[in-house]
Amino acid sequence: MKEICKVGSFIFPISPQREVLIDDGRELAKVDIPGAPAKYQDMGRSEKTISWSGVLSGDGEFGAYAQAAAIQEEMHKGTVLPFSYGKLKTTVRIKSFKRRVRRFDLIYYDIELVEEIRPVQTAAVSATQKRVLGSTSSNNAKKSTSNTKSTQKSRTVKIKQGQTLSELAKIYYGDSRQWQKIAKANGIKNPRKIPAGKSLIIP
Repeated sequence: MKEICKVGSFIFPISPQREVLIDDGRELAKVDIPGAPAKYQDMGRSEKTISWSGVLSGDGEFGAYAQAAAIQEEMHKGTVLPFSYGKLKTTVRIKSFKRRVRRFDLIYYDIELVEEIRPVQTAAVSATQKRVLGSTSSNNAKKSTSNTKSTQKSRTVKIKQGQTLSELAKIYYGDSRQWQKIAKANGIKNPRKIPAGKSLIIP
C-alpha cells in the first residue's frame, strides 16, 4: 500500500520501497575564548526539511511534464503550501526540485521542502501586552506604567568572561532565542567575539 505526501494541490505517492527524510535540529555556534574551555551558543532552531524521491508519469495535459512544470513554478514563486504526510501536517515552501527526464511522460525527481516557521510569542512580550491591556483609565496609573516600561527598557550590563548573548537573553527575557534582540540593540555583528567587560544595552 502506497503512502502519499500532499503539497498544496500536488499529490505524491510514496511506494513502500522509498522513504521520506525529515531533518530537524538546532544551530550551535562554537565560541572560542583563549584560556577557557570551548562553549557553544544556542542560535535557535535550524530549518526543518522534508525530502523524498519519486517518479512522475503520464502524458497529456496533466502528465508528468506538466506536473513537473507546475511544481517548478510554485518553487520559483516561493509559495507557502499546506503539507501533509500521515500525522505530520505543517506549512512548507519548495526548496529544490531536481528532475531526471527519461521521457516527457516519465520523470524521476528529488524534492526538498523547508518548513515555514511561525514566529513564537515570548513570555516577555505577553507580559508587556498584559500590562497595556490591564492599564486603567487613570492618568496616574498610565504614568506609573510608562515609568515602569522605560526603566525596564534601559538596562545596561557588563558581559562576564565566557558569557554569551543567549545566556543574557535567558536571564532577562526567559528565552535564550531572543539573543538577536540584544545583538541588534548593540550593533553586534559577530556574537562569538564579545570581549569580557563590554557594556551591553538590554532593550
